[in-house]
Amino acid sequence: MPNFTGRRFTTIIGTMCRHGSCIDSGLLSPRLPSVQQRFCISKTSRPLSYYEALEITPGANQSQVKKQYYKLSKQYHPDTNKENSAAIKFREISEAYEVLGNITKRRMYDKGLINIGVSSSPAEAEEYSKRFYESRSKRSQAPTASGRTPIYDFDEWSKLHYESTFRRSESGKERVEFLREKKRVDLEESKGESIMVFVMFLVFLVFYQTTVGFFYNNDIVDKDPKKKDKD
Repeated sequence: MPNFTGRRFTTIIGTMCRHGSCIDSGLLSPRLPSVQQRFCISKTSRPLSYYEALEITPGANQSQVKKQYYKLSKQYHPDTNKENSAAIKFREISEAYEVLGNITKRRMYDKGLINIGVSSSPAEAEEYSKRFYESRSKRSQAPTASGRTPIYDFDEWSKLHYESTFRRSESGKERVEFLREKKRVDLEESKGESIMVFVMFLVFLVFYQTTVGFFYNNDIVDKDPKKKDKD
């Protein structure tokens, strides 16, 4: 076994790292045959699950999801953390919260009905960070915080984010209440119509029996001379 040292050793390590290989130092260096230290250069990249992105367990409740998102978004927001790794983390937690912050989407995700997770490369993170600061540098004056303009005050951004989430939540509740009330009204109207039809049927039945009985009795009288004489 040849002895790889210096730059040649580093080059081989780097090459294997790029291919996601794990190597044993005992194989590359016969000088250390008794030391079974493994160099796990890199693991095959895989998308983070949304729970991993938010650093929570699947058992976390919605309140814990929201609290953890607020904590991480404040920590990794491009305004408070200038590193490219922070930009990629911010993107991951934002995407994760879009799903886990919504109870319906979360249930679908847990059942495997939504994309399995987030995966961003360092290049994407750098581009994300670059676009953020380029858009910021184009404005000499801080813009009014709104959904259509960049928000640079994190506290203001967080406030608007949660207000927007709350409004969506309230809007959803109102829609549920509206549909529930509409269903109740439709049911009552349906019952009312059924009762009305039943009453009309009874009236018709009574009228029919009365009319038929009247003509039937008159017909008997006309045909029976005895009853006719008595009358």
